[in-house]
Amino acid sequence: MSLFPLLNRSVLVVRPRAPFAQWISSMEAQLPEEERTPISLDELQFDSSAYLIPETDPEEQETILDEAWPMIFESELASWFDDEEAWPTPRTREMFDEWFETSLNSLVMDLVDAPLETD
Repeated sequence: MSLFPLLNRSVLVVRPRAPFAQWISSMEAQLPEEERTPISLDELQFDSSAYLIPETDPEEQETILDEAWPMIFESELASWFDDEEAWPTPRTREMFDEWFETSLNSLVMDLVDAPLETD
């Protein structure tokens, strides 16, 4: 028995790797200097993205990624630059795996005594 309510979700954590940081830097270099916001790979990895996914076991992570990687890739790109014309193409699963490290947390507990909300 858990002290906190368990959510019927798992969490997929997506941490950027060097190629993603390099892409951000190349995009930043095209901006006027006053609009640039340089960020290091360490900073990107410290505050990486987490995606709620259906409750799953670690063995099923690849199955989830096989379906979700295009949406996650686009979400990560859009979080920095919303101009889709500037996004790298073609985007492949191999490229996703080079640009991002993923890990699964299958147990998610809710420490907040309030309903989940969305934007």
